[in-house]
Amino acid sequence: MRWGMVVGGVLIFSLGTNIYLMLFDSIAPTESKRKPAPETRPRRAANVPTLPVPDEVARLERAVLEARLAKAEAKLEEILPLPMKFERAEVSTESEARLQPVLDKIFDGAEYTLECRDQVCRIRSHSTDDWRGALQSDPDAQGMFNGGMFGRDVFVRLQDGPRAAAIRTVVSPIYALLGSPGLMECKRNNPATGTLWLSVKIEARHFIVSSRGPLADQAVGVCIRRALEDIAAATRIPSEVTTTEEVPFPVEVP
Repeated sequence: MRWGMVVGGVLIFSLGTNIYLMLFDSIAPTESKRKPAPETRPRRAANVPTLPVPDEVARLERAVLEARLAKAEAKLEEILPLPMKFERAEVSTESEARLQPVLDKIFDGAEYTLECRDQVCRIRSHSTDDWRGALQSDPDAQGMFNGGMFGRDVFVRLQDGPRAAAIRTVVSPIYALLGSPGLMECKRNNPATGTLWLSVKIEARHFIVSSRGPLADQAVGVCIRRALEDIAAATRIPSEVTTTEEVPFPVEVP
């Protein structure tokens, strides 16, 4: 009987304790049960290895490094497409003044717009004439361009002034020969068939004419080369031409 009373007392005490804890939890602030959230600050990686600087780079002075950087940027600029070069450059009225007389001749009154930035120019026109082809074949445009991109808009890069003048001068006797009566007379008086390769070169402000190929030593080849030499001798070399340039070209016979 005594053991039953003891066990019963323990059970009642245990039950009372549990009820008390339940009541205490229900009225206690909920914050006391929560643990603070861990901080989420980014941690720096420990023991990150530092890449070694090569000795040859460490010894370089700032000026040398800047020169190398400028050289790398110049190489990058060279390979950029012309539209990107156009967008990156500043407006150049000087380049526009160089190109506008040639365009006025090619368009011959048709409307067009021209904008140049540095040495890259953008040409726009709704003209139905083959002005794009004329840009590549007109004698006055020869030597003027150092690259082009032909589409709805045409982008061209202007050649440096002295070299453009040299190329334009060296091709002048070539155009004169191809449209001359002397060429037709040589072909008519010296029947032959084939291709004669001629070359016009400016060196030390003098024209040098040469020929090669199977027809070079035949009568027709000698006749055509002499006709070209006579035209070159009568062609004035402008004072701004200071570079050496050579242009080879073929002549079909007959």
